This record gives sequence, structure tokens and C-alpha cells, in this order.
Amino acid sequence: WERVKSTIQAGEIDRVDHISSNIGFAFTYDPNNRLINKALGGGVTLDLMVYPLSLVGELVGDMIGCSVEADIVETNVDAKMAVAMSFRNGVTANICASTYSNACNSFCVFGTNGSVKIENMFEPHKLIVTINKESGKIEETFRHAGDLFEFQIKEVINCIAGKEGESRIISHKATKRTMSMIDEILALAISATGASGKE
Repeated sequence: WERVKSTIQAGEIDRVDHISSNIGFAFTYDPNNRLINKALGGGVTLDLMVYPLSLVGELVGDMIGCSVEADIVETNVDAKMAVAMSFRNGVTANICASTYSNACNSFCVFGTNGSVKIENMFEPHKLIVTINKESGKIEETFRHAGDLFEFQIKEVINCIAGKEGESRIISHKATKRTMSMIDEILALAISATGASGKE
């Protein structure tokens, strides 16, 4: 993630134009499964979409508008969510999360002079940076073979050891921005589908 952020901030792909992410894992329907059990914090927006939403917010700031398509199941949570988002400076984003299908789980940032792609957000072993130049495109591939939660664990340990009040990577402000986006997305989904949004 830090490599993605530094690539964007350095202007390597020029101005960010569009961000796309598609996340999904096929689950057999079970109202007790944490993904669709409201009492366990279920719903694909809170469980899966939170990751690309957090990255989008860090890269392009506050969302200024969005539209949603959602499938709210009998447990009153979203089993599928598709969101089209808009940000300042004309940046757009499309994110889809689903419990119905296995998706590629990628995260792509498209700039006016290249792109950055995490091939699989849940197995982040490969990052491709493509820079469009007159001589053609350049691809850089980075590999990491560690555990999925290795970076989060290291950051928590560093914060505790340094007696830090918040992470230097994901601040309280960034967390609030992500939760604000989630609140707006879920409110729109509930309104559009006629779901109650209550237990």
C-alpha cells in the first residue's frame, strides 16, 4: 500500500483519473455466517469493501457523490454492493463487492500517464506499475511472500512500542473518512431497496 501511495504522490502516473476495484468470495448462504449476520457486523461493505474504500480515500480524499446498486438479503445486510463514486478534480471510482462470486480482488489506479495495479488485495504479493512513455511502457513487479496481516501486526507493534496515539500510515482522520463513506453508501442502499437498516 505504501508503494502505491508513494507512486501516486510522486506523480509517476500523472493525474489520477479513475480507480477500480472488484472484490468477491462465493459463500453458501447461511444466516449465521459473519458476512451476512447483522449482529456480527455483516455485510460486504463493512467486511470487504472497506479495504478499497480506505485506499481510495487516502489517494483522492473525500467523496463528493455516489450512486449504489445493492442486494440486501433477509438478514438485512448487503450481500452485494456496487458503488460509482465521484471526487474533486473529476476523479471517479467504481467498486464492487459480492458474496456471490469469486472476483479477481484487484485494485487499480488509472492516471493520465500510466497505472498502478494490486493484482490481489488479499494476497498482496504483486504490484504492477505501468508508466506510459514515448519509448513504450515500463512494468515494475514487486513481490512479498509474507503473511496477509504481517504489515498490520508490525504497525500495531511499532505504535505500542513508540507509545503512539495513532498509526502514521492510517490516521484517525482517514478512518473517519472511510466510515463516513460507508455510512453514506449504506444509507443510499437502504433507501434504494426499501430495507429498514434496523435489527
